[in-house]
Amino acid sequence: MGIKTYDSTKTDRGLTLIDNDTWHSFLVDMHGNTKKKFSIGLIDLLPDGYMVGRLDSFLVKFDSNNNIIWKTKVKLDIHHIITHDEKGNIYLLSSHSHQFLGLKVRFDVINIFSPSGTLIYEWCTYDHLKIFTSIISKSAWLAHLPVSYAKSPNVDEYIKQAPEMFLSPTIRHYDNNLNFNFEFSRFTSVEVLSENSLAKKNPAFKKGNLLLCFNPYSSYGILNISSGKIEWVRYLPERTTLHSPTFTTSGTILVFQNSTDSVDWTSDDRYDSLRSVLFQKIPHKILSKKPDARLWTSITEYDPLTNNKVWEYTAMPKESMQAPQMGNAQRLTNGNTLVCITTKENGGRIFELTPDKKIVWDYSSSEINPENGKPIKLYRAKRISLETVDKIKRATHVHSEQGNK
Repeated sequence: MGIKTYDSTKTDRGLTLIDNDTWHSFLVDMHGNTKKKFSIGLIDLLPDGYMVGRLDSFLVKFDSNNNIIWKTKVKLDIHHIITHDEKGNIYLLSSHSHQFLGLKVRFDVINIFSPSGTLIYEWCTYDHLKIFTSIISKSAWLAHLPVSYAKSPNVDEYIKQAPEMFLSPTIRHYDNNLNFNFEFSRFTSVEVLSENSLAKKNPAFKKGNLLLCFNPYSSYGILNISSGKIEWVRYLPERTTLHSPTFTTSGTILVFQNSTDSVDWTSDDRYDSLRSVLFQKIPHKILSKKPDARLWTSITEYDPLTNNKVWEYTAMPKESMQAPQMGNAQRLTNGNTLVCITTKENGGRIFELTPDKKIVWDYSSSEINPENGKPIKLYRAKRISLETVDKIKRATHVHSEQGNK
């Protein structure tokens, strides 16, 4: 465990900020040494050198010594990612629960907070259900359903035809009373678009719009926060869950595509009790077929205008790298790609690839969760430049001096 490979002449040097599945984060150097631990998860680094993250379902701003600057007044079901724009506004994914088709269902929410922690914008899939259902109905995730699957203009009737394709039982929201155990979607990333050349060819790419990942529906798109409309969508050709679609400086989109098991949706032992509730509330009109499997993970770069693959990394053989959950990829400043992958067997690994797909840095974590004795799973990783690290140190120093006055 630790560092397996390190070629200092070809890596993009810095520290790596890692999130794990216990809502904690930590920093490691290029030699695999842990430099700092945080009791805060989903950390994002702000332009002023401070940080924001999730702490006990609150959004908090803090310094590198874990001193809290401010905390939101209300709890949030924050998940997957927190990010910011150049003005210091903070963007995150959360959820609202609504009664839907006789069930309590979780719907994704995009929240924007001011630099001082005030909520200034909110967008929920529940309020845009008709258009969002129309978008995801074209995805490869639903392509395996029978041809007789009717394109009903009524959202409720459309979903009732194969409810387990839309209302996923989830252990994440499980409780003994079977409340709040279904989710309609699971956005896995949000990115604020910066100035880019694509905006001249398609106004959907204008600065300030949001690139969103529509998990598990094998697609991603762009939301215009001014109009509240999803203006552009791209569909992956394969049935796959995905994480962290992100724009590169060359105008392409880099996507972490998970492996996807061939699940018989009507007989998954883990969710039997929840599925029975689902099918009691919403009887099937059509039984879905067993979907195709995609038993490998890939990091794929697409031309957003043509949807053609520009670059792709898979293991050799490709089935030897499977990550059904979590993970991300980051294009680094030197052209390399940082990959965080969680496997079924262990906590996962983080590795750095050159454009010609040579691994020049390879890190694995051996940390064990004391609550269950299992390896702590690596969720997401981000390489931080040494200049950014210095900015964090300066902000912490200033905050410490102010606190001593």
